[in-house]
Amino acid sequence: MTRQFYLNTLNLVLAAFIFTALSSQAFAASRHSFYGKTGVSTFKKEDHSQSGLYFQGGYNFNLTPFLALDLHYTRANSFNSDLSASSHDFTVEADGVGAGVKLEHYIGRVNLLAKTGVSALRITEEYWDSETLQFEKNKESITSPYIEVGIGMMSPWTKNLNISLNYNYQLANDVWDISTFSLNGHYSF
Repeated sequence: MTRQFYLNTLNLVLAAFIFTALSSQAFAASRHSFYGKTGVSTFKKEDHSQSGLYFQGGYNFNLTPFLALDLHYTRANSFNSDLSASSHDFTVEADGVGAGVKLEHYIGRVNLLAKTGVSALRITEEYWDSETLQFEKNKESITSPYIEVGIGMMSPWTKNLNISLNYNYQLANDVWDISTFSLNGHYSF
């Protein structure tokens, strides 16, 4: 065999090794990530709705650069905490955990994401009951699917931080619909 054949083979092996090392290094660098979101949720029940503050903290385990498992904790409280007698207002609190999958696609520094999964929530509602003329508290636990879409951008300060705007919709049960707009900070390590 000629010297040129050996050089070409060596170059091919080196190129394959470098490509594999770089791609596995890039993948290994972002295998785990944590995120925090804050935003505004709208709780809809029949003809009434209530807005509130929303928080979600979570962890992603990346299976591939495009696919991740998602585990999270969610908490939301209505802005209106003062109920008055004979009003149709209600207050609501929701908290729980969820699990799902996240698909993410990068176009330069911009990313598009979609998530879906299941959440187990505890919803506590307080309202004025006009029949009994007293405040009532209703607690229920539900398990329901959610979907989420978002658009984000890598931070100009560090490549490990991504900031995004997200919309989440949860069909909680036959009574409740929960939709959320949030600002998301996502840190990879």
